[in-house]
Order: sequence, then structure tokens, then C-alpha cells
Amino acid sequence: QNSSTIGKYEKFEVTFTLSQPTYSNPFDPCVIDITATFHEPGGSVATIPAFYYRNYAASGSNPETYPTGGATSWKVRFAPSKLGAHTFDITLKDPNGTFNNTNAGSFTCVESGKKGFIRIDPNQHDFLKYSNGDTYLPIGQNVSWNGGGTYRWDYYLKKLHNAGANWVRLWSCPYGDSGGGNSDMAVLLEGKIGLWNTTYFQGCGKPSLQTSMRMDKYVEIAEQNDIAIQFALQHHGQFSTDTNPDWDNNPYNIASGGFLPDPCKYFTDPCAIKLTKHKYRYIVARWGYSPAIYAWELFNEVQWTNGWKTQPANVVAWHSTMASYIRSIDAFKHPVTTSSHGPGFENLWNLPDIVDSGHLGII
Repeated sequence: QNSSTIGKYEKFEVTFTLSQPTYSNPFDPCVIDITATFHEPGGSVATIPAFYYRNYAASGSNPETYPTGGATSWKVRFAPSKLGAHTFDITLKDPNGTFNNTNAGSFTCVESGKKGFIRIDPNQHDFLKYSNGDTYLPIGQNVSWNGGGTYRWDYYLKKLHNAGANWVRLWSCPYGDSGGGNSDMAVLLEGKIGLWNTTYFQGCGKPSLQTSMRMDKYVEIAEQNDIAIQFALQHHGQFSTDTNPDWDNNPYNIASGGFLPDPCKYFTDPCAIKLTKHKYRYIVARWGYSPAIYAWELFNEVQWTNGWKTQPANVVAWHSTMASYIRSIDAFKHPVTTSSHGPGFENLWNLPDIVDSGHLGII
């Protein structure tokens, strides 16, 4: 573990390896499911999913690349919200059974001066508050992508911080240059095998461990600059054939090694829904610990997808399923949102697990 003393709302991380070193798909909890249960002062508990990790050293700058992988391991990340002694257990489930490591470790949470997580004010739902009760009013910019990797992200967020901003929006998308072109400078987590002539992607259901290293750094930079990220988990172009179309590079596309004949099926196909949940579990496990994550945005501009244009009810149902799932696994209770505009979106904003913050809103 990274320390025996952890500041309130700061990262506690435990790293471990397994006696069985490989699984067919470490991102599938039906194959290998590892969770940590944290026992907090006062008797409450928090269950956090572990995630599969491979270290990739960054090479170069503006942008950096991740050409060579190192050792693999598993990690659990947690941010304590209660002062005092914590212990944790680790549970592993695989086809061979269930294995428990009780009292796997401990740490003490001390005061840090941090404000904590941003959530909907329970007394005034039109307002946001930090865990410590301070009001949060998001002010910032939609920095969806950039052309310089972590170097440029650091530059932007320092500028925003110095100007008094506290919010930024980031897309998980294939864009990575100023012109919006496909580039390995992006924070795309799923891509077809061989995209950008790199080894970054292994197809649908297997998040990129290389671009995850970049996102780790993005979150750290946001923390250092007191800026909260509204993280858009899907980009409309990936599921569109006519608006910023990128269906050809989508790993779910049967023509790109996937299994879906058209992008509308993404919202209803049981396997696609299962694999998307696996990806969201990985995202929550890897970055959910951080107060620098303001909200999970399920889709950027979902109105431009083929699915919304032809079968909007299916897209609404998909949002309901995914928002409910994320809420069930996110112990830190980040708001869940989506972005859209135009008529017909009342059904999205009325979902019980979706927070409405406007046209680029929260579910």
C-alpha cells in the first residue's frame, strides 16, 4: 500500500499480484472479480472494485507515447472520508471459487484540508456541494481534447486555475489534435485493434492500458489545480454514420473486428451492454476515488447517434440501465449525466438516476 497515513479525501492505493498470473479477460468480472471492502470508523463499509493494471513508462513529451509495457498487477484505489483507523479485506472470485484475505491491511485517515467530492445538494437539488458543505459553482471550459497529451493538458489546467476556473469537460474520444482528427494523443479507452498503428487497443471490452496511463496523469493534474473533470465516457461519432462519423473505427463494428452490424444495436444488444458495463466498472475502479472527477457523462451529444435518430426510446432505456449500474458500483457517488439538445430529451432528464444540469447535463 502507498502509505499507512492517508489524508482525508486523498488517494489510498494498494497494489498486489495473484498466484494465477493470467486470466482470459481480466476486465470481465465473470472471469475474475476482485473487490476490497473498507471498514470505516463508526462501522460503515465501502466496497471498491479492483482493476487490472500494467505500467507503461511515458516516452517523450508534447505529446508523450506509451510504447513499452512493464509488469502487470492489480490495484485498488480509495479515498477515505472519515477520520481514524481503517482496515480492509480483499475478496477474489473466479471459476475456482471465492477466496478472502481478511485484514489485508490498514491505514489511518488524518485531516487534509480537502473539500471532498462534489455532489447534488440534498436540500436544494439545483445546487452542488462539496462533501464538507461548501457550495460548488462550476466555472470553466470544454477542453474536450488537445494536441499535446499530458503536456498540453497541464498547460491548459494551470491557465484555467490561474483564471479562477474550477471545472473542465473531457471526452473519451479518438480526437487528439487541434483539427479534431484521430490521433494517439487522445484519451480514447476503447478502439479497434491496430488503431493509429499502435498496440494501444485490443478491441471492445478491453480498455486501453496505455491511454489509461495518460488519464491517470490527467486526473493528477486536475487535482493539483483544484479543477473537477466532467468526463464524457462515450463520443457520438463512434456510433454515427453521418455526424462526425467514426463508426468505421469502432471496435463494436463487425467490419472492425466486433459483432454489431450497425451502430443502433449498441444500445440494445445484450453483449454490447455487458461489455460497456465492464468498461464502466474499470473506469469507476481506476478513477472514481478522485474528487477531481466531478461527474460521469454517459454520452457526448447523444442526439447525433444513429440510435437516437431512429430509436430514441432505446437510447433512453440504455441511459437508465447505465446510470443505475454506475450508481450501484460507485461508492463515491459521483453525479451521472449525459449531454444533448433538441426536443424529446425530457425522457432522459426525468430518469431517476440522471441529474439534469442543462443541455450539457447531468443524469
